[in-house]
Amino acid sequence: MTLVLLAVLAAAATAFVLQPVFSGPETAPRRETDRNVLRLREKRDQLLLTLAELDFEKDAGKIAPGEHAASRAEVLAQAAAVTARLDELTAADRTKGKGKKK
Repeated sequence: MTLVLLAVLAAAATAFVLQPVFSGPETAPRRETDRNVLRLREKRDQLLLTLAELDFEKDAGKIAPGEHAASRAEVLAQAAAVTARLDELTAADRTKGKGKKK
């Protein structure tokens, strides 16, 4: 009985380890997209934090209002570009996911 259980566990472990080999090439782009989405979310969060810091520094009188406006506009443009790219990736991912379910 123990031998059968060990054989089943060994087969399951082998299947788990070899799963990426047999899953095909379509999983690699998926992982790359997931990495890109995570990287873009981190960048977006960093830019939003930068906006908050700029507002704080302006309120504290550390930077001039003109400098604040210019810096804020630049960071907002970057955040908009990152958000647009993030939306593209997640929309494409949702579209692919819906196609697989049907």
